Amino acid sequence: MTARQYQNRIKKQMEELGTYKAEFSFIIEHLAKMLSDYDEIETEFEKYGKRYVSNKVGKGGNVTQQKNQYYKILEELRGQMIVYARDLGLTPKGLEALGKKSMDHKPASKLDKVLSLYA
Repeated sequence: MTARQYQNRIKKQMEELGTYKAEFSFIIEHLAKMLSDYDEIETEFEKYGKRYVSNKVGKGGNVTQQKNQYYKILEELRGQMIVYARDLGLTPKGLEALGKKSMDHKPASKLDKVLSLYA
């Protein structure tokens, strides 16, 4: 998925939860870019056999194991994405922090919206 597609998806989810504000667009853009980057790096990780550990040969010929560079990046992005999603209210804890009483928040129907204009 492209960053733009992720951006639209995040905005829609936030609107449905009642947490969207235009002021969040900068953070939404960054989260969308991270999600898109994550997809690309995950594809590369899978392409190279999903090896979580790779061997590194040192100057003296010593062989040591280290985390695969793609996997390290995926782990870091995953952590950052959770933080951004939480800040935007897209996780249970984040939604609670934004003052939403429950996860069962349902967007108002079109009829409710029209009726609220006359209340």
